[in-house]
Amino acid sequence: MATYTRKVQVTGKSTFIVSLPKDWAQSWNLRPGSEVEIERLPDGSLLVKPVAARREEEMVKTIRVNPGTIDLLLTEILSAYLAGYNKIIIEYQSVDIHRVSNIVEEARKRALGLEILEEQYGRIELCTITGPPTISVDRAFNRMISITRSMLENLSQALITGDEALLDSIIERDTVVDKFFLLIMRELSMLLQGELTPKEAGIETLPEILYKVISAKSIERVADHAVLIAQILKTTRRDAVITDDLVELLEDAKKLFNKASTSLQLLDKQKAIEALEEALAFREKEEKARNAITITSYLPDTTAILDSIRRIAAYSRDLSEAVISMTEIRGASSKVK
Repeated sequence: MATYTRKVQVTGKSTFIVSLPKDWAQSWNLRPGSEVEIERLPDGSLLVKPVAARREEEMVKTIRVNPGTIDLLLTEILSAYLAGYNKIIIEYQSVDIHRVSNIVEEARKRALGLEILEEQYGRIELCTITGPPTISVDRAFNRMISITRSMLENLSQALITGDEALLDSIIERDTVVDKFFLLIMRELSMLLQGELTPKEAGIETLPEILYKVISAKSIERVADHAVLIAQILKTTRRDAVITDDLVELLEDAKKLFNKASTSLQLLDKQKAIEALEEALAFREKEEKARNAITITSYLPDTTAILDSIRRIAAYSRDLSEAVISMTEIRGASSKVK
């Protein structure tokens, strides 16, 4: 990232002015009379942004695919989506059209608002139809949390009942969690590139972006482990013994995530601290229960389920720590003001 130093000058009696870097102004096609938007950020710094939309050539990403690069296509599409491109053009040759179509469909399943704009042989044009201001980072977080909570709640029920339809529902909902995770990453990326203002993204302080990323990843991983447990239960024998200790441990992990995620929604430091304390107690309880469960249970994959429950608790702890860090950052920012 380029850094420029300018001297503050005064025009008239009271107007302070600073010149814009020439290469930056030219990259945005600024001319005398062009307008820029100046926003005061929470830390006291100023964000200068052209009023005009981003240059069209920078909004379009062209991906050329051949037999040697087809395996990278999904990664390239999602990377372009995360980078903030609103149009992705895929050009391919000597590649099976059905394989390309399947990869594009997989990308659409994972990325919220990514749709096919035009399709013809050798070329597919994708566009993002969900504008970032429509769904703020905080709103996307709330959806991720709500869906993940419902997955854990249903998992607790399915662990007892073995309801296969419920297990299938848990697995299916993970796709939606992933969509909101990618949307959050996309918006934070655009914010760092100056394509979104903190206000548009629902961010109060730029330094908290790091902890937003940690929070989003923690929630996404909790949902992933809920899916892992559901997949194990789908293949478990119906006569397998599910111990009360296992049921209780999952219930505790669910409550821990609920408290940690609530602390994020409210940005409540005290609730985050309480969640950390419960995480410590959970760790001790899990260690004691692990020995008893593995000795008495007839469930072949008990250890794998225990490992995922442990990870749900660990990611809930990470989420709580991120919340505490964000509250400290906002506190420091308010003092700067």
